[in-house]
Amino acid sequence: MTVDLWGWFHASLHNARMNGDTERQKYNEFAYRGWAYRRTAQPDEAFMVFEQGETLAKKLGDPCWELFFQYWCAEMLFYHKVDQQAALDYAIRVATRAYKEQYLGCPIRSRVYFVIADIYYAIDFFSYQDKIRDMLDYLQNDVPMDHDTDLRARHMRAEFEMEFDRFDVAKSLVEQYMPDAQGNDFRMRSGYNMLRRIAYAKGYVQMALDYSLETEKYAIHTQSQGIIASQKLWQAVYHKRLGNDTIARICHLNGIDLHERYALPSWPGYYDSLCEYLEVNGEVDRALAIRKKQLEEMETHHSIYNESVSHLDYCRLLGRLGKPIDKALKIARDISQRMSNPDLFLSRLQKIQDGDYYDFSWQRDNPAGTNP
Repeated sequence: MTVDLWGWFHASLHNARMNGDTERQKYNEFAYRGWAYRRTAQPDEAFMVFEQGETLAKKLGDPCWELFFQYWCAEMLFYHKVDQQAALDYAIRVATRAYKEQYLGCPIRSRVYFVIADIYYAIDFFSYQDKIRDMLDYLQNDVPMDHDTDLRARHMRAEFEMEFDRFDVAKSLVEQYMPDAQGNDFRMRSGYNMLRRIAYAKGYVQMALDYSLETEKYAIHTQSQGIIASQKLWQAVYHKRLGNDTIARICHLNGIDLHERYALPSWPGYYDSLCEYLEVNGEVDRALAIRKKQLEEMETHHSIYNESVSHLDYCRLLGRLGKPIDKALKIARDISQRMSNPDLFLSRLQKIQDGDYYDFSWQRDNPAGTNP
């Protein structure tokens, strides 16, 4: 089942202009001003503008516009302010409202449910994996989705496969939806980024670099500063592994500059790219110090997932450096006590305890990577 979200958006604004409805014409201003703040990584300002749109929609009795602006508020809390618990609480309130009759025909409705699945993923994928699958099934079977949300749901299923190291399955899923994403720069960006991760997981460093450059191209089109910064940092890793030291250092510094200039949130992937570059560059003490800083920051994210994967990476680095890991492993195991389904996480910890200190087997067996 599909719905034309942006057709509804533009038709509503067109009708407001044709009817001389100056109040409803303000929806356009609130939407585009909020998105402008979003592109320049100003989430507080964006959230405030979207709230103004929501207030106006309530005043005018337009439930679908009310839901529209509430969805964007949820996005700001989750993707840009990195306040996972606040985002979940807010999104659940919005989703509960979206079940009411006056909201059932709103074309933004599927996005509300999708963002909840994404928040559950970020808070604790290990515990909520079944709930996330159920939400995706509900979306794809029972809720009319706009084209973009359909692509995002298909992408999340590929993310599931990545979690279980089923890289070929993930690649197949991405390659199935990318032809349908042509013309959608956001989803092309996400697809190429997934292909980048898969290529690197399999040790194809040059291929990962090529996919990163494609990801960056689409991120520039969408003015996604966080993605641009992350690609620069990963390109530094790839160039370093390929022996392009000067280019690697330039990319590394550019990525850090972008991250600081836009005050971007520090997800675990940010630390992964920083620390891997430093380690490959021989700066292992700096890498270890940054991993320790990462552990402290992840405690503020209200995300068991972010905490747990950060502890895994810290334990792996300790092991590679030949440092004691028993205390770090115990702390990581303590985190598993807060999960309702820790099996996948504990299996990863067990690999570390058994002496496998690498994310991917090629990093252990062929540290320089392959370059087909």
